[in-house]
Amino acid sequence: MQRLLQIVEQLLEPNVDSDWLLQNLQFINKAHLEDVIEERVIIKLCGYVLCSKPLIVIVKQQYRISTCTNKVYDISKHKNFCSSSCYGASNYLLEQ
Repeated sequence: MQRLLQIVEQLLEPNVDSDWLLQNLQFINKAHLEDVIEERVIIKLCGYVLCSKPLIVIVKQQYRISTCTNKVYDISKHKNFCSSSCYGASNYLLEQ
């Protein structure tokens, strides 16, 4: 339990080493990573643990309507990241 707390605290830091992350991923689960994403957003950091960019613009809307595909997209989780690439990388990490 102590190790888990140390890992989660380290993931809240702006600069997380990718090698360190790979070594410690085995000790945390998807729920822990989702909590880390939420905590990083609270401290105005991108939700992706390997990104150190601050969240400058926080989108208030929950849905986006695409006129090209005539679909409505839920963007509530997407607004926790600085870019689409960080959002995709974070989802990939969550699914591992």
